[in-house]
This record gives sequence, structure tokens and C-alpha cells, in this order.
Amino acid sequence: MKIMRSIHVLFNCILILLSSVPAIAQQARKALEIGDKFPDYIFKISHGDSIRILPFSSLKGKYLILDLWSVNCTSCIVGMKKMDSLQKVFYPELQIIAATNNSAQEVAARFSKLKRPLPDIPFVLNDSLLYERLFPHYGDPLHIWIDSSGTIKYFTDGRSTTADNIRKFINNEILKVEYHSILKDFDAAQPLNVEASTRLSFYTQEYSLLMKGIYQVANTSRIEILKEVGTDKPVSIKAINSSILTLYQLAFNKEVYGFDLNMNALIKNPRVRLESLRAEQLMMPSNEEKIDAWKTENIFCYELVLPAKRSHKLYDIMRNDLNRFFGLKASIQKRRATCLVFKNPRIKRIVSDITTTNQNTSWNSKIDLTKRLIYLTQKFEKPISVELDPASSTLYSLPSFVKNLSELKQLLNGQGLELTEEERVIDVLVLK
Repeated sequence: MKIMRSIHVLFNCILILLSSVPAIAQQARKALEIGDKFPDYIFKISHGDSIRILPFSSLKGKYLILDLWSVNCTSCIVGMKKMDSLQKVFYPELQIIAATNNSAQEVAARFSKLKRPLPDIPFVLNDSLLYERLFPHYGDPLHIWIDSSGTIKYFTDGRSTTADNIRKFINNEILKVEYHSILKDFDAAQPLNVEASTRLSFYTQEYSLLMKGIYQVANTSRIEILKEVGTDKPVSIKAINSSILTLYQLAFNKEVYGFDLNMNALIKNPRVRLESLRAEQLMMPSNEEKIDAWKTENIFCYELVLPAKRSHKLYDIMRNDLNRFFGLKASIQKRRATCLVFKNPRIKRIVSDITTTNQNTSWNSKIDLTKRLIYLTQKFEKPISVELDPASSTLYSLPSFVKNLSELKQLLNGQGLELTEEERVIDVLVLK
């Protein structure tokens, strides 16, 4: 009779195990994440020399903490005493189960070597499905917090498993804990930028990235300067398929002009001096047959991202990056040059060049005028100097194109603005 009863119990256990296989196998195809429901798993609890079956369904209504550990983790084993104590304090609302992929022999040998007794909490041994497939992770211990509805709520390390946090957990309060996240498919051997801009973007503090030009696969050339909403602080620069010379001009915009220029509209910059053979090679060749080879060496993609608190360093970092990437020396120098000088006729003295003047609100119209004049006159290959009476608020009408300087001079004279060619000492970007 006893034999028949034992056979009946064993048969029921086998049925339970078999009925759970489809659900577990389906769930094991992907790692579990926060917010997932824990499957109707069958825990095989080691009990001396025997195995006790504990279906997860029998724990419904309880809170569960799975303690994933390994024999190579000394802190895991030391922490078992704390887990024992917490189990006693919060039983029966909470169940703690320790699970490892190590065998019974490995566990016994490790505890014996450390001269520590086995804890009283339930042990699951030699379980690769639970330890590796459902919860793939780096570093032990990993604690999985599962609420009374069977929902996975937190992944933490052992430090966060405290009596205070467990009490809040049982009371369904939100825990302020450091997540010991499990990132599926994360390969530490891969470059960080593979993840930094996608699912790990939250953790990406700042970065700069340089790539060869992708003009062969992306027929676009663009420059973006992103600013923080509300503060207008520049926090990101992105240039796609830009020349080395364009990148340098972008990095030194503020230094040369005092404001940002549209690099895509600035084809020729008379405030740039190329003073070495290496620097001269940055100019696109006039021979069309050489352009493809030139692009291979001189077209790049660049991106720099900073937190708003470091936005004041954005251009400094970009300048350092470019010098480091391209081996050039760039600096701002004072040089005497023949300039196209725009000024009010009534001005008897030279007013400081707008590009070196403190830019308050009253100068906004002058800055806008300066920008338009830079784009309009660049083909004449002479730097401009806008020297207007600070009290002037005249809005000047400019064409999108002029044939020559005489045409522009005549147009501006009709609006009370003089155009002359005079020598000035100006800031220029020198590349060596």
C-alpha cells in the first residue's frame, strides 16, 4: 500500500513537471525583464540528498525574492546569513529562494572551504534555465523581486535587499534602489557606441565621434547644432559629410565672428588662412577628376554631445578633437587685411567691428545684417567689417545675389549705408 502511494505521489510530480514544460520552454526563448510575468516555474529545491518540488503557482499571493549566486562569489555566500534572517522576519508574506548553476558537490565544497553552514532558505542547484536563460547577467548576486501578482518589479544587487526595502515592497511602495539591470544580448567586447546611442542612451553622459564620410551611401551634407530647450545652451553638434575645413570653421565660428554661421551657405571664408602644405590640401581641387580621391581623405562625419552643465565647453572640446584627429594646429590670430567695410556715412570714427562687440539685444539687427553680408560677398574673397552706429536700428534690404561690388554699393547707398575697401586688423583662423 505504501509503495502504491509513493508511486502515485511520484506520478503526480511527473505530471506537474510535464505540464509546466511548454510554458517554461516558451518563456525561456527570451530573457525576462522588469514588468514581465514570471512563468509557472517548477523550483527543484535541494533538501539533503533529495529534491523537493515547489511550483511557483503555490507561491501566488506571496512576495518572492530570487537570489541568483555562484560559488565563485564570496560576497554571495557571506550574504546568505542576512538572507536567512530576512526570511525569518518576513515569513510567510515573503519567500526567498537561492538559485545557482553550480552542482551540489561544488556548493558543498565551497561552503566547506569557507567554513560556513548551509543556510535555511530553499536552495535550487544546477539550474541553467533559471540562472542563465531566464535571467542572463554579469556579476552576482542578482536579486529578482517578484510581487504577489507574479510581476517582476526590480533587479538589484544584494546591498539593496534590506529589511526596510522588503517592508516597503510588501506594502507595494516604490523602492528607490539602484537597478542591477539585465541587458539582453549585451556584448562587452563590442564598441560602446553600438549601444550608447540606442538602448543605453540614458546612460550616455557625453561623447564625441568621428567617422569617415558616408557620402557614398548617404547623399546628404548637413550640420546641426542642438540647444537645450528653455536655456538655449548648445549641447550637441552633428556634421554629416563635412570637409575638414568646414569642421574647423564650425569649431571656431564664435572665435572668428562671435556668432554661428550656416556652414552650408558659407562656401568661401576669407577669414581663414591656410599656411602649410598640409592645410592647403584641405581645399577641394578644381580638377573634377581628383575630387573623388580628395573626398576619401577629407570628408568626415562628426558628432559631439555634452550635458547642459558643460555646454560652455562644447566648442573647446570640438577644437581639441579636430586637432587631435587631423594633426593640424589651429589658432585665432590678429591679421591686417583689406576688408569690405560697411558703415553709416555720418560716422566720423571707426566703430568696433561688430564681430568683436558685446552683443546685446540692440545689436541683433546688425548681427543679422552681418551674416547676410558674409554670405552675399563671399565670392569676392575679402573679409567684411560692419561698423554701424550702435544707435541705428535701420533694417536694410539685401538681394540674394549681386554681380559685383559696384552693384551692391549702389544698392546700399540708396539705403544710407556706405561700402568701401579699407585695411583693418581682424581676427582670422589660421591653420598650419
